Amino acid sequence: MNEDYLLNKRILLVDDEQELLDMVLSIFIEYGFQNVKTAKSVKEAMEEAEKSRPELAILDVMLPDGSGFDLIRNFLNLGIIESRNYIRTSYGSFLYAGTNGISPFS
Repeated sequence: MNEDYLLNKRILLVDDEQELLDMVLSIFIEYGFQNVKTAKSVKEAMEEAEKSRPELAILDVMLPDGSGFDLIRNFLNLGIIESRNYIRTSYGSFLYAGTNGISPFS
């Protein structure tokens, strides 16, 4: 697989803690990812997701106006995420949520 193909994927990072967002964003940038967006709430994440249509979303479980699980449901209902995969929570357990590329963490 072509490395440029992966580095151009649309990524959405969602967390209400700015330090964590900055840290994860800096890692993605260091590795050459070019299309990474951030949000600090469910509302901001929905607005950004509708604009950028992320191919990968990394979500905090607990947000000020909802949860990463609320976002997953919203993404599915709006067709932002269409296929199914696994998610991993901050507790190390795996849940089948019917999503593609969603990984909530706190």
